[in-house]
Amino acid sequence: MLYNNNMKNIVKIVIASFCMIFFSCCCRDCCEYGNTVVTYRVNSESNSSISVMFNNDYGDTELYRSVDPPWVYRFTIKERGMYYFGGDYDGHFPAYVSARNSGNNNDLLTVTIHVNGKLVESASTTVTRSTAEARYNIEL
Repeated sequence: MLYNNNMKNIVKIVIASFCMIFFSCCCRDCCEYGNTVVTYRVNSESNSSISVMFNNDYGDTELYRSVDPPWVYRFTIKERGMYYFGGDYDGHFPAYVSARNSGNNNDLLTVTIHVNGKLVESASTTVTRSTAEARYNIEL
């Protein structure tokens, strides 16, 4: 009888341990649908208007013309079941932002991509490159 109760307790502990290990491995600390916040930022040396192209929360490309820097766009990645974003990306979300000076000015532009507050990608314009473009695949 004592052996039987001890065995039941051991089985319960083993099952509980397995569940804890399984769920801790399945949960990702930052990149899940509905929990991943993406922030695009564009900064400029001046306040001259810029054009910005980016992938929005649905994965669709948007173009904003004549926006004033600094420019910020923040969103949470939507679940595929609720919102289909632009194609089959094989388990990742394609974060993308680019900026270009409007008109003929050559002000330095910097674009950045942040995931849950962490900088993951950045790019700047140069003398020979008038567009700053950053891409980052966010694993889901």
